[in-house]
Amino acid sequence: MQLTANLQGSQKTSCSPASDGAAGDVVAPGEQAPFPSTTLPSPSERRLALAVALVSSVVFVAALPFARRPLAPVWAFIPIYEAALAINDVVTAVLLLAQFLILRARRLLVLGCAYLFTAAMVIVHALTFPGLFTPTGLLGAGPQTTAWLYMFWHAGFPLLVIVYALLREEDARALRSRRQAQRDLAVGLAGVLAAAAAFTLLATAGQSLLPAIMQGNSYTAAMIAVVSTTWLFSVVSLPLLWKRTRHTMIDVWLMVVMCVWIFDIALSAVFNAGRFDLGFYAGRIYGLLAATFVLLVLLVGTANLYSRLAALLDVEQQQRRKESILRQRIFDTSLDLILISDRQGRLVQVSPSCEVILGYRPDEMVGQGSRQFVHADDLDKTRAEMRAARLGGRVRNFECRYVHKKGCAVPLTWSGVWSQADQQYFFIGRDMTERIKLEQQLRQAQKMEAVGQLTGGIAHDFNNILAVIVGMTELVADAVAANPELKGLVGEINEAAERGTQLVKRMLAFARKQTLEARVLDVNEAVERAAYMLDRVLGEDIDLKTVLGDGLWPALLDPAQLEEAILNLAVNARDAMPDGGRIIIETANAQLDEDYAALNVGVRPGDYVAVIVTDSGTGMPPEIMERVFEPFFTTKEVGKGTGLGLSMVYGFVKQSGGHAKIYSEVGHGTSIKLYFPRATRQAAAESAVACPDRGGHAGSESILVVEDDPAVRQMAVAALQGLGYQVTQAPDGKSALRLLQESSNVDLLITDMIMPNGMTGHDLARTACRLRPELKVLLTSGYSEQFIAARQELDKNLLLLRKPYRRQELAAAVRRALAGTAGPSGSGEASFKVV
Repeated sequence: MQLTANLQGSQKTSCSPASDGAAGDVVAPGEQAPFPSTTLPSPSERRLALAVALVSSVVFVAALPFARRPLAPVWAFIPIYEAALAINDVVTAVLLLAQFLILRARRLLVLGCAYLFTAAMVIVHALTFPGLFTPTGLLGAGPQTTAWLYMFWHAGFPLLVIVYALLREEDARALRSRRQAQRDLAVGLAGVLAAAAAFTLLATAGQSLLPAIMQGNSYTAAMIAVVSTTWLFSVVSLPLLWKRTRHTMIDVWLMVVMCVWIFDIALSAVFNAGRFDLGFYAGRIYGLLAATFVLLVLLVGTANLYSRLAALLDVEQQQRRKESILRQRIFDTSLDLILISDRQGRLVQVSPSCEVILGYRPDEMVGQGSRQFVHADDLDKTRAEMRAARLGGRVRNFECRYVHKKGCAVPLTWSGVWSQADQQYFFIGRDMTERIKLEQQLRQAQKMEAVGQLTGGIAHDFNNILAVIVGMTELVADAVAANPELKGLVGEINEAAERGTQLVKRMLAFARKQTLEARVLDVNEAVERAAYMLDRVLGEDIDLKTVLGDGLWPALLDPAQLEEAILNLAVNARDAMPDGGRIIIETANAQLDEDYAALNVGVRPGDYVAVIVTDSGTGMPPEIMERVFEPFFTTKEVGKGTGLGLSMVYGFVKQSGGHAKIYSEVGHGTSIKLYFPRATRQAAAESAVACPDRGGHAGSESILVVEDDPAVRQMAVAALQGLGYQVTQAPDGKSALRLLQESSNVDLLITDMIMPNGMTGHDLARTACRLRPELKVLLTSGYSEQFIAARQELDKNLLLLRKPYRRQELAAAVRRALAGTAGPSGSGEASFKVV
């Protein structure tokens, strides 16, 4: 009943694996543990073991009454039985000891030694059996030798099983290294051989020391005590195996083995009469069965293990094939350059991307030394990195240049590692050409921005100087009107001032601070007008052609500035073709995507209208092409150009929200592409610009002039006083507010937009109009209204007078401001009326 309850008990619990993966671990059924010594049996396997034990018990009970019935001696039975028994035990021992070396659990070593000890004793027993090989047996055997060897054999096995059962709980805490396991195995094998030799020596040469347990083929009375002791060992092993709460497949079938082992001893040494009776034969058959059960479990487990290993191997091979295909696909489609070289530096595999990056086909590089493709100046550094990767065994990251098939240097950033197993690097190189170009673009854009700020600042200050010159010239002109000689000198001064004004205008254009009269424009019409003017400018040796795109989108542009930009580009192209050539002006719709924007600093993805001017001239080298948009940069001779033409184009495009791109090759001409954003419906609705009133009118109103530049301030005051106005003046906003608080008869505030001491013209206007709601305001500035609007919160209906201005322009602006409603509305919207 106890055995039945144990075999049918629940075995769902499993031990957690030890940290080093060695095994006294028990694994629940369904988890597919690889060894029977670590697998919990399933319910069906438990029922099978129980059925075998019950059938063995029934057969034992049925055979017990006939155990003493004598049968004919069959001498061949002994060697056949014992040979089969020895083979079973040896194979079982080998399988258990092999699992011990893998799992390193001492209980498996003990159980393997038990089966090996049994095999050794079986062999000795067969050699010493009387009448089998010699009348008395080999090895100096006597009449008691085989009987005692049988007892030693049947006592030794259950004793080792007891040790196995007692070691079960210790295994999880007694894990050892493989080397220690090998030493334990050697000790165990030596112990088995020593024990077998000792018992053999005792049963042969020392048999006189042992009591007689055989008399002929019959047992003596001493046999009862010896057999009872041997039997007791087998009986004791059963409860020790049974009391464990977690039984493996080996444990369950080992209990079956011990049951059958008890039946073996009972039939062949307890209840029978001697050799060659029914009990003798039946007991030996039970012994052979006992040696077979665990062997079958191990063989089935081994077969299952091989099956699982084969399945896992097939899965692994499929996975490896998939990984290999994936790696090859990555290798074949990688945009980066992948190089694999041997210890000597010869390339053994090269990714197809080499053709795009270096211009070589893979077959042109494979077999060649990798150093052959490295730039000469980077060769030593690359060799050092390769040696460091080989010696250090870690990933190395470095940069070097390779040489393109065309001869140019290709900058690459590398990640490389040495594979000791393959004796090969493995290097992945990323082409840095585009990144370096992008960094250069960024540096160039930052430089152009800095130069633009400097140029704008200079232009602003120069504007103030010109304002004084222009204003004073007009005042002097009235005074010398009766003197023709002096009037002519004043006229020359005026012309010089006008040229200065145009220069300032160009500088402001580059600095993106010029005033743009933008409106929704048909770019094709502007190009046609520019081409009409160019026909008379370029000369007969220049062939001008226009290619106008169909369905061209509208753009929000200043038409005069666009035409001037086209003229500048065309004249510049003409100068690059001293012997004549062709200029093509094209228009087209263009969509600049995310990829293009990523490669060009400052570009927003979207719809653009492109104007392209291409010539067949001498072209430009890269170092010139990088600087063509810089102000005052020119390759022309002294006196043949200011160097502001292309810089004006650049500033105009940028101020219009567009993008300029230049392509040029020496000897093959130049193409400059101007991209302007497509006009939206909202832009079209807001593009109307008020026309200024240019009439000059005098007056008698009171005006407050606020200007931080003394010369400009004095010029404005003199001009206004000459027109009949009552004028007061202030150098900054705070002084102006004090004057407004002291005087109540100011009709108009004229203030410069950009002033010191933390108060702009707009701040002053807003504060002043809170004090005097009826006050009119006129702003002045050398910057454009777009530039100012981008930096200030400006109100509607404000008038802006651009510097430098003439007396008539000032007079018209003052009358318009006094007559209108120009003042801060408080709306916060950025809008101007330019006068």
